[in-house]
Amino acid sequence: MTVYMLHNLLGQMIKKGLARRKIVVDKRSFISLLEEDGHILMNVESCETQTHSMMEEDGGAKFNADGSERVRTSVVLQGSDPHHHEYWWDQGYRVEQDERGNWTRLVKTEEPADAKRGGQA
Repeated sequence: MTVYMLHNLLGQMIKKGLARRKIVVDKRSFISLLEEDGHILMNVESCETQTHSMMEEDGGAKFNADGSERVRTSVVLQGSDPHHHEYWWDQGYRVEQDERGNWTRLVKTEEPADAKRGGQA
């Protein structure tokens, strides 16, 4: 995504009344095969609004006074992983995750994905 594209998207969001929304990053969508080699700059592929639950400092959900779950709409930047798990599985990798389900790194598997699925190599 270029600065021009991001500027246009943010301009459209401002026109829709979203100028005061927080900008957050979908960390799980930013992963690269080159991370272990020190590659830390990842491409942004999309910028969109999402409504998501708010969390307390202890990791639990926040609630309103009436007992309903507290949510907010944010502008979310997403990374360059176009096909998520299926893409990396087909390339012969598996994704390691932490206890919250966030991707931590890619690990090369010993055998190709087709062999694991019973397909032809």
